Amino acid sequence: MNSKLKSALKTYIKEDRPDVNTDYVFATKRTGSLSRSYYSRRLQKAVKKADVNKKISPHSIRHSTAVALIKKGVDLATIKDILGHENIQTTSVYVHSDMTRIRDALEAI
Repeated sequence: MNSKLKSALKTYIKEDRPDVNTDYVFATKRTGSLSRSYYSRRLQKAVKKADVNKKISPHSIRHSTAVALIKKGVDLATIKDILGHENIQTTSVYVHSDMTRIRDALEAI
């Protein structure tokens, strides 16, 4: 996580969520833990508020982040660790996704 985002999230947790006793950003007040469904609901509200007309899901954000890291030249082992994959072959799917984009661009010439 980059330092600007980390600082912003700490401020958010401290100032905007003082009643939730957790460091999780997408934690529920009831359990104080990370909830997949809560995260999905919050994401959809943010997408709607931002007036984005694309289907955005937790998976698409994860995928886009991985591909962006590959484009920036981050090594696959580091991306594997960021995504929490146990096997680097799971992470290598994102390289193939980027290669398809490159191949399509070359075919257009």
